[in-house]
Amino acid sequence: MNWLNEFAKEFPKRIGLPFGCFVRPNMVTEEYVKLLKESGCYSVYAAIESGNEVIRNSVLKRNMSNNMIFQAFDLFHKYNLKTASLNMLGLPDERYEDMIATVKMNQKLNIDFAESSIFQPHPGTEITKYCIDNGYLEAGKLREVKGTYSETILNYDQKMKVRINILHKLFPFLVDHPELNFIIPYLHFLRFFYLPLKFFYLFYWGYFLEKRIYPTKIPIKEKLKMGLKVIISKDKT
Repeated sequence: MNWLNEFAKEFPKRIGLPFGCFVRPNMVTEEYVKLLKESGCYSVYAAIESGNEVIRNSVLKRNMSNNMIFQAFDLFHKYNLKTASLNMLGLPDERYEDMIATVKMNQKLNIDFAESSIFQPHPGTEITKYCIDNGYLEAGKLREVKGTYSETILNYDQKMKVRINILHKLFPFLVDHPELNFIIPYLHFLRFFYLPLKFFYLFYWGYFLEKRIYPTKIPIKEKLKMGLKVIISKDKT
């Protein structure tokens, strides 16, 4: 808090540009958010990861209750900060119902943009050991890990894998439109439209991040460069 007090005074004088930052909900107090606002903060990113409190705290070791998260987002909204959340799908011990709970928690938080990734077990981490010890992963599969938007390599059945992939592509859209929750039981059937859903996700992700979360406009030249990178990338997810 001493650092943030100094930052809130000096940053507007020396730099004076709007910015976005990452925040842990269990650190948030009203004074904390007030200082962020005074310093010129435009948007905050906060990791929820899972709507299931047990998975969030027992598997991910986040030490963060649902109540802490709701209180933090209430304060963000009170001080008119734009909000983005970070979430993971396909976690070990996660059921389909838990992933839907993550969607619905984001909906209740009234988030401006909800981003999700697909959990990937990286070598040397405690959670990867947990995956191996509990039968979610063979150690030899670790070399197959790609980016955080790639398909899961955990030992889920095919139906669960399809659900993870489809829900990932529709995650920000469903959070934006809770009136469409009625389609959730039928997501498995959208596997026949997987390719167009991937491109829909990329458009939705880029367009609404800029419109709602980024503190400044991105020059058209940079947009074209980023779009080209996406098109020619080997990993189209």
